[in-house]
Amino acid sequence: MNKIINNPLLPQKISFNLKGGLNSEYPLDLRATASFLLYFQHLIDKSYCTINNIDRIRPNKNNVYKVVVKDFTVGSLSSDLMLIVEGARLTLPLLGLSTPESIWTYTCYACELASRFFNGLKSNTQPKIEINGNNNTVIYTDNTGAKIEYPQETYEIANKSIPTYRKLSQTMVNGSFSEFKAHNESNNAPPIFFSSESADLYNEQTMVDETPEIIQCNIIRFDKETRTGKLRLLDNNCGDINSELPFQIIGNQDSSPYIAAMNRDEISMNCIREISYASLKPKITRLQIISLVTTEHL
Repeated sequence: MNKIINNPLLPQKISFNLKGGLNSEYPLDLRATASFLLYFQHLIDKSYCTINNIDRIRPNKNNVYKVVVKDFTVGSLSSDLMLIVEGARLTLPLLGLSTPESIWTYTCYACELASRFFNGLKSNTQPKIEINGNNNTVIYTDNTGAKIEYPQETYEIANKSIPTYRKLSQTMVNGSFSEFKAHNESNNAPPIFFSSESADLYNEQTMVDETPEIIQCNIIRFDKETRTGKLRLLDNNCGDINSELPFQIIGNQDSSPYIAAMNRDEISMNCIREISYASLKPKITRLQIISLVTTEHL
């Protein structure tokens, strides 16, 4: 990410183009268009709140920054927007990174990071994001091993914005929009881009990590008929997850040892993980049990 910021206090001119509707011209669905504009505003709100370390913009602070329409062009919905921070026009000192350019730049790079990550998931790979606390950056690694560095704020904004990306994508479908693009020609940040062809990009995805691992646990519940149950992790070597997880035994295993294992305080299991990606942070949702590692004295 290019972190060079020129004239950060100046209002940012954003070219906004939403294509679609009937034959890519008017009439556009008013409800869908209004929803899309509102969600677009929410994206920028997420950036402002994150870089200022606040949860939300309170009603009495709604005029701290604004996105205003400069003019409209008929034919789909094209407009020049201006992102303005109050005080910036007077060149007064601003808190943190709350300049028009930084707000827009972080919004763009957050969207790029999320898009890269979820596109990686759709190609059946497991993209990685590593947090480098020393440099206040995150490093994204794609399926080719290429590494791209982003400011940590970008990662935080992207994570918080994923529900809004989903709403924008769904509105693309609801409004029969074909394409959306917003960019600032004087800024090196990538454009924000949504397409109806990738409307499901940000949907929650589940993958199976085929790398087996040994866990220490005890079995809380087991159903012989469904061959499923719940276990409690004793050695949380699966990362930052819930200590209790559902599981399913796979293959043609005899379920009797698992029933007997319920009398043990601690057992070892060989398993693979089902991982859900509703955000940039993976969540283990279920374990597939390959075998009991130790069965003596069961």
